[in-house]
Amino acid sequence: MKRAIMMNSEDNVATALEKLDEGSLIRVDSSSQENVKDVTAKQAISFGHKIAVIAIMKGDNVVKYGAVIGSASHNIEPGDYVHVHNVISNRMQMPEIWYR
Repeated sequence: MKRAIMMNSEDNVATALEKLDEGSLIRVDSSSQENVKDVTAKQAISFGHKIAVIAIMKGDNVVKYGAVIGSASHNIEPGDYVHVHNVISNRMQMPEIWYR
């Protein structure tokens, strides 16, 4: 089973520890390597990129390492690829065309 890691119990995304194939079952582990949950990747996700572990509604915070890194520009389902196409950064202004 492919793996991702969720560093903080407050996180709603995990980081891919290898390339995740669309449709593959992903084991999400905590930083202590305990299984937190399993999700199915809805898209291919590159190593080091984020996968949603729970549903994140439009406008909700996206949390990684226990810190808010942005807000969802669209509803995000468990297993979705989380990146600039569906997250508005709280740190820098990005062109609005990215969020359509």
